[in-house]
Amino acid sequence: MPTSTEWTQIPDSEAPAAPRGGTVYRVRYTAEGARGPVPMTGLVTVPPAPRDDGTIASWAHGTTGLSTSSAPSLYKEGDPIGRYIPHWTAYLQHWLDAGFIVTQPDYEGLGVDEVPGTYMHRASLASSINRLVEEAAARFSPGARWVNVGFSQGGYAALAASDSPADNLAATIAIAPGDTELVNKNLRLMGIRPVDVAKMLKGKGVRFFPIVMAGAINAFEEVDPADFASERGAELIEKAQQLSLPELTDEVEGVSGGELFISKANTKTMQDLLDAQRLELMAPQGPLLILTGDNDTTINREAVKATIATWEAKGITVDYREVPDSDHNGSVRNSFDIQAEWVRQYVG
Repeated sequence: MPTSTEWTQIPDSEAPAAPRGGTVYRVRYTAEGARGPVPMTGLVTVPPAPRDDGTIASWAHGTTGLSTSSAPSLYKEGDPIGRYIPHWTAYLQHWLDAGFIVTQPDYEGLGVDEVPGTYMHRASLASSINRLVEEAAARFSPGARWVNVGFSQGGYAALAASDSPADNLAATIAIAPGDTELVNKNLRLMGIRPVDVAKMLKGKGVRFFPIVMAGAINAFEEVDPADFASERGAELIEKAQQLSLPELTDEVEGVSGGELFISKANTKTMQDLLDAQRLELMAPQGPLLILTGDNDTTINREAVKATIATWEAKGITVDYREVPDSDHNGSVRNSFDIQAEWVRQYVG
């Protein structure tokens, strides 16, 4: 596998996921995947008037899917992930307009046909962020500081990156971060299994289960779908690797979560490996701001607060705030002013 980094300059009109007005590059670089070094891709946008200190803002996006076509760097107008991209691009425009170089990793498997997607794999996500920042700094701004921002899956990714960050990390902002627990520990103590949780879901609520299962299968050689996946589950796991999240959401219309599993499903290996990736086991380096929307029903805000309490008991300082009048997606667009004021303390 080649390890050289490939930079392809493209008009910003051909990269709708990138903020407008700068010089845009699609980058293919090498990063550490779940099972070793793999090629990954992403976008780097250099503003027309960069800050004097050349500070970089890294953006880790929310879930778009596991397929190659789920990569924001490949997004074209009209693609299914268009229900997410314009909102994030408008948010990133603020960073570019403020003079920050903007980096946007796609994550393992997204944008690279020969690499399967691994979803919530801590080390892989961290490497996708850190390596792209390193590449951008080396090319455009040697020694520059960087601001590490992520949302939902990307909030988890940003926190993972801050656990062992690239040099010169100035601050980390995690917006509505996800986590890897299939069943929270209180429910586990009651004997609740992932299958039991899935049985309570139907239709749209099922959409993340095939992605999580497919990601775990691709990330961990110990995970065998024969241990838990039904014929219908195997079909949706395959579709999760071929489709973006909006397309997969259409596929699970009318599907009950229980249909994904065989009657005596054994998910212990998968659950244990995912639990070993969870947020509370990280030690993110500060300064650290975590934001959640006060009306967010996609993530468990109480679980986020419990994780913060665990970190604080270890001596990790966290600034936690709730974004007023904001659901999951609204927590991004409604919080930039909060972020800008907070990060100014660290980068000016």
